[in-house]
Amino acid sequence: MPAPAEVQPEPKKAFPWLIVALVGILGAGLVGAGAYFGLKHIKSKVVGPTVSLEVRTSPPGAELILNGESRGVSNLQLDLPPGAYSLKADLAGYQPQSTTLQLKTGAPASIDLTLQPLPSTFRLYTDLQAGSVHLDGNAVGELQDGQLVLDSVSAGKHSLSVSGRYGEATIEFEAIPGSVPTISSPIVARELKTVVFSNLGSHGRLYASYGPAKANLDGQPVGDAGPAGLDLQNLARGSHELLLGEDQDQRKLVIETGPAPALTAFLSSDRNVGTLVVVTGEDNARVLIDGREFRRRTQRGQVRIPNLEVKTYSIRVVKDGYQPVEVQQAEVRKGGEAKVEFHLVPVPSVASLQLQGVLPGAEVVVDQKVLGTVNDDGVFSATGITPGEHSIELRKERYRTKRIVRSFAAGETVRLGENEVAADAGLGVVHLSVSPSDSQVTIARVGEAQSRPVRETTLNLPEGTYILKAAAPSHAARSVTLRVAAGETKTVDLNLAAESKGDTSDWEKPESWSRDGNWLVRRGGGVALFRTTPTAGRFVMTLALRRGRRLQWVVNYTDDRNYVLFQTDKKMFYRSVVQNGVTKELAKVSMGVDYNGYYTLQMRVTSNAVTNEVFDGKGGVKIDSWTDPGRNLASGKFGLLAPGSDEIGVSNFAFYPQ
Repeated sequence: MPAPAEVQPEPKKAFPWLIVALVGILGAGLVGAGAYFGLKHIKSKVVGPTVSLEVRTSPPGAELILNGESRGVSNLQLDLPPGAYSLKADLAGYQPQSTTLQLKTGAPASIDLTLQPLPSTFRLYTDLQAGSVHLDGNAVGELQDGQLVLDSVSAGKHSLSVSGRYGEATIEFEAIPGSVPTISSPIVARELKTVVFSNLGSHGRLYASYGPAKANLDGQPVGDAGPAGLDLQNLARGSHELLLGEDQDQRKLVIETGPAPALTAFLSSDRNVGTLVVVTGEDNARVLIDGREFRRRTQRGQVRIPNLEVKTYSIRVVKDGYQPVEVQQAEVRKGGEAKVEFHLVPVPSVASLQLQGVLPGAEVVVDQKVLGTVNDDGVFSATGITPGEHSIELRKERYRTKRIVRSFAAGETVRLGENEVAADAGLGVVHLSVSPSDSQVTIARVGEAQSRPVRETTLNLPEGTYILKAAAPSHAARSVTLRVAAGETKTVDLNLAAESKGDTSDWEKPESWSRDGNWLVRRGGGVALFRTTPTAGRFVMTLALRRGRRLQWVVNYTDDRNYVLFQTDKKMFYRSVVQNGVTKELAKVSMGVDYNGYYTLQMRVTSNAVTNEVFDGKGGVKIDSWTDPGRNLASGKFGLLAPGSDEIGVSNFAFYPQ
């Protein structure tokens, strides 16, 4: 036979490999671009400097909640903007720990939190009418309605025994801080079917003194329960329905999960009785079974009622201050637990308001309190209004305020329609005269705490009473209250008086003063008059008598024959009135302060009163206060009097007009 022809391999084609290479390059480019833009995006979220914070907890693994936001589990390092923070560490089986901290630029921070373990709880539920309970050989109580709860079980190994007329059981367990309690040896039970559920957070384990028995949790099969135990994971917090066994031997139990370690034991005899679990979510609710009130009320939101005859019951719950609820039926089966749940709703104690057809953007005010702003659709609603009569106002610029009075009853919704809330256009105009130009002006409606800044000089305002305030550096503040009516135009004077510091230019005849260091000195010349009038306001000054018998100053000066005169020597203060050249002394009182070469005085002047005070080194001490209904004391001028050859010095002088 001829030799077979040699098969020649086909030449390799470069084209497909070129495509693969191009795709790879393109993919790498896309990945790189994605990484670049991703990093750029992430980086753009970091604005300004950050501070490194390291949080450590003992034990680790706690959820860290920073300013209400979960940021991971400990131990953890974070880079945060400077500022104040609240920190909470939360770990199942431990008391939550909270603290506050202040992060400062350039100062890395660290914090250590030691979490304290929560004590274990042992709950015992039986259908025994009576029985005794021992923990580690010591009596801890008698069953009450077949139940007993031990709230604080110490860490370590324990033995709990229950004995009653219909049987007995012993449960060996270990309470471990921060962990799910464990059954350390098989459950010993005589004539009692015993089921134990241990739990901490989302983890649990189910044990039974018999079995294996098929377990169904909240309608889902979870495996077989028996003496060795069955792990249960991802448990939501709250109550769950557990079914054990099948057909006639099936038993229903209600188990509870929570953040603290707990061990719950269910003991049932072979008697033809069952347990009813009534859940209300409220404490101190009354439970009625077939119309008869059970002797105990709900605690921790529920009550367990054991030793009930096997049949169907009508259940009703009642609590003062809550609305009535419908009766529910519960079927109690032998050896099992029947659960009924009620949702109690408080009896309304407040009323509601609902508006329709209101001008969009209008403010809704009830009894002078702003509740909110009307939506674009003209609808507004509010709750939490106390029963009684209330004044409702609708306010919007360029419209007349609408005022409606209505009575509200508890649980009632007061509804107002378009015909009742229609707004009428109508504004008052207020022109402002303001100086200096850098004055800060605010306006607030009387009865409202919030004020707003004003930058314009013409205001269009709805009817009402308003307070306008103006302030500027080195000027006396001013406040004006005015009533605005629709269609009315008013002008408000907010021109501020400048504060005077008492330089020679602030006095008439400045050439009569000389300077000696920080002192302005004047010798003789009679009354040196201050230029500013009227003199309503506050004068502050330090006066020294360099020659003469008394320091003297005047107010309400009209001429050298009419004024009010105040004088002081080293011990006494004098008040006099000079009228038509005749001096009449009105008061003479002790200064009450030692004279150390000068007095620092403060004088307050209003239209009908003058008050003088002296500084004693700690604060102002009132010397004299005087009123005279017959004259305007702020009219005329203020001055310092240096008669004959007397010489006076003044420093730290200031006038703050009102």
